Amino acid sequence: MIRIKSIRLALPTLCLAILIAVTARPVQASIAIHPRLDGPDRYQTSATIAKQFSDEVVDHVVLASGQDFPDALSASVLAHQLNAPILLVNKHPHNSPDALAYIETHLSRDGKIFIIGGDGVIGAEFDSFFIDNGYAVERLGGEDRYATDRLTADALNSEPGGTVYIASGENFPDVLSVSSFASQAQAPILLVKHGSIPLAIQDYLQIQQPKQVYISGGAGVVSLEVESQIQALLPEATLTRFSGNDRYETAAQAYEQIAPYPETIYIASGSNYPDALSGAPLAAQKGDPILLINPSTPIVPDTIAAYLTQLYINGVTPSVTALGGPGVVPDEVVHNVVNLLNGQAQSPLFMIRTVDSRLVMEKSIFPITKESYFFNIDTYKDSYSGSFHSSIQDKLYNYMLNQGHQVSVHNRAVALHSGILINNCVYFQAEALRRVGFNIPNSMANVAKFSNYLTKLGFKKDTNIKSLKPGDIVFTVKNTHTYTFMGWVNPGSYDYAYIVDNQARSFGGQVYHVRKVNGVDPDLNTDPMAFFMYYQD
Repeated sequence: MIRIKSIRLALPTLCLAILIAVTARPVQASIAIHPRLDGPDRYQTSATIAKQFSDEVVDHVVLASGQDFPDALSASVLAHQLNAPILLVNKHPHNSPDALAYIETHLSRDGKIFIIGGDGVIGAEFDSFFIDNGYAVERLGGEDRYATDRLTADALNSEPGGTVYIASGENFPDVLSVSSFASQAQAPILLVKHGSIPLAIQDYLQIQQPKQVYISGGAGVVSLEVESQIQALLPEATLTRFSGNDRYETAAQAYEQIAPYPETIYIASGSNYPDALSGAPLAAQKGDPILLINPSTPIVPDTIAAYLTQLYINGVTPSVTALGGPGVVPDEVVHNVVNLLNGQAQSPLFMIRTVDSRLVMEKSIFPITKESYFFNIDTYKDSYSGSFHSSIQDKLYNYMLNQGHQVSVHNRAVALHSGILINNCVYFQAEALRRVGFNIPNSMANVAKFSNYLTKLGFKKDTNIKSLKPGDIVFTVKNTHTYTFMGWVNPGSYDYAYIVDNQARSFGGQVYHVRKVNGVDPDLNTDPMAFFMYYQD
């Protein structure tokens, strides 16, 4: 008789918070943070993770696409069985220098390369290139993602009656959350459609008759009809479904069930697949979880935070390693993971770094180079005093010259947006105006509504860029952004300006930075000014 379990988190977040408050804290060692494994892009990150996996000679490597996730999702279990790293590649060898460099320096001369996916995803030039260089090559590529998945599962040569994981082949998060666990157990990950099981996967299940089946994902991604089909195919199996309201809750259920005592917590973006996929063989060495996070906020998702807090309560002290750069795994998230593992509260604030003195501009530089977007504010803060549209703009300008005020306004904007680090420009500008005496609702978040509200408060609108003065509030075309103008880089050029806004994360942690006002910035692709506003005394 089939047995079905549905996993739910043992302690919801609120209960955990109460438990921490009333329970004596266990004595624990400090949490170690290892250097993040990253590179300028997903391909170099993949090579960096591969070197961490093994910087010695390996007998096998597995190549997966860094552009298309479906075929790549099948790779992690095979890689673990072969004790091989996963290297992400582009479609053609000449666009994949990092993978080729790793193979040249780490793959034994009689080693074998497994290519996951058809030549429409990873070009046939790879096969001929490697064969010409004396390597054995095996390509596992079917007519679609499900056929490729079946070929990869067959390559494992699993004994009948074992364990399999079922996940959607139409999206990646629920596969990534269990990839290291499936790999460590050498259990194939079988991809299904939302409402049906592809014939190749049905055939595999009928032949193998696994006794334990884990379904990763709720009914919205793997339907109840698919679950019923599995029950009919495998009448003696035990089914366990990890099912949450979103990818993070689903992942947390898997972590709690399968990884109650991890040695290392690996952190990767839940918004894309490459870094988590590359890290799966590394995490699988000890059966450690790959923690999926939302890179747009420093706050760890509630259900995953509950899992981390439970580790603290249980006295578990894993180390922490980020997979990918700070753009996909922000430093703030890493620190909040550590806070939770130490039984401490999360911080919703974005960490503003001090200005790097190496980037001081002693004189105006034109045209602007990328380095010149960063500078020492003290060089310029007195350049434009005495030229304002009103006493309000004078007050706003001088208030925002102070770096402490910049940090405070920025972090307040992030907090008002529930810890989210992007799309905060109105929160930022409205908070700055509140600091100089204006009563603007904390909920104000829309650019167009913000400009209309300023009109009601008595602000005047102007489109003449030559009339811009420090402290004026600029609005871009299409209402995409708003910021406070602080002065021209080269007075009279009406091109690049010093501004303050919410985009410190893109400018080395500096709220005060350079932006192109007139025209589209070729480096940052920012929109030009549409109009500006200032208060009339």
